[in-house]
Amino acid sequence: MHNEGKPVGSYGRIVAALQIVIVGLIVGFATVQLFLGNFAAAMATFPLLVVYWFFLTVWKKQS
Repeated sequence: MHNEGKPVGSYGRIVAALQIVIVGLIVGFATVQLFLGNFAAAMATFPLLVVYWFFLTVWKKQS
């Protein structure tokens, strides 16, 4: 198969941008929930961020 003219680095940029969007949405949701006084919903996003961080650190060590 051919590379279709796309450099390998472009996929890395897309993945990095997607990660920034995901983390931004999670942090934004938690911030809005804190301002609305819903502490439980805001803190419920913390385990998601921890699992996300753990996944990325293990994935980086493997590559």
